[in-house]
Amino acid sequence: MEPKASDKFLANGPASAESETKTARDVTDIIGEYGPWQRLIFILTCLRGTPTAFYNLSTPFFAPKQDVWCAQPPFLNWSEALWRNSAIPFDYIDGELVPSRCSMYEVLMSDDGPIINRNKTVPCSAWEYDNSFYTNTLTREYDLVCSRDWLISFTQFNYMAGMMCGVFIFGHLADRFGRQIILNLSVTLMLIASVIAAFSPTFTFFSVARFFLALGVAGTQNTSFCLCTYFKFI
Repeated sequence: MEPKASDKFLANGPASAESETKTARDVTDIIGEYGPWQRLIFILTCLRGTPTAFYNLSTPFFAPKQDVWCAQPPFLNWSEALWRNSAIPFDYIDGELVPSRCSMYEVLMSDDGPIINRNKTVPCSAWEYDNSFYTNTLTREYDLVCSRDWLISFTQFNYMAGMMCGVFIFGHLADRFGRQIILNLSVTLMLIASVIAAFSPTFTFFSVARFFLALGVAGTQNTSFCLCTYFKFI
């Protein structure tokens, strides 16, 4: 008898609805139904999202908007208010007059003491920061202001580039060596790189550490998600 068009074929012939149901039951028997063990693994893999979320969203907290101005020369010891009122010019920004972040009036020394030359501005060689709210930031640590302020955006770009590379690298390694091994490796890399980034002496060192941190985060997220579909094989 010719098989009906609605019949589905396997390698050895048509499959009936009964055989399809039996196949589904066999798969359930192998991987197990959702129970306490699967629930535990699911909760643990969800908890890993807490630290990775902090890493992903940390850049605005590392480098928030902060009031900054040129630092006074070493031979001066004026108060902050006197220095800013005397030596910091104003710039037009978005139609408003605001104290300059990148330039100051020239300071000359004479026999009578320091003189502020208001006819000439010079670029800042060092900066002072408003620490009334933020006591320590990435901006202050590496002077990411004026001609270097683009490095703040680069910090996030560098991190996301590491995430993209980590997805390809650890995704391939997880398929080859197993997801549990790669998950442990990714978490270890993430922890080590985050500690190194916290104590980086230079911005370059910090950027490299953040890139490897992003690699670990991507590997952790990738393998954790995949493990959720293989509870029984962990």
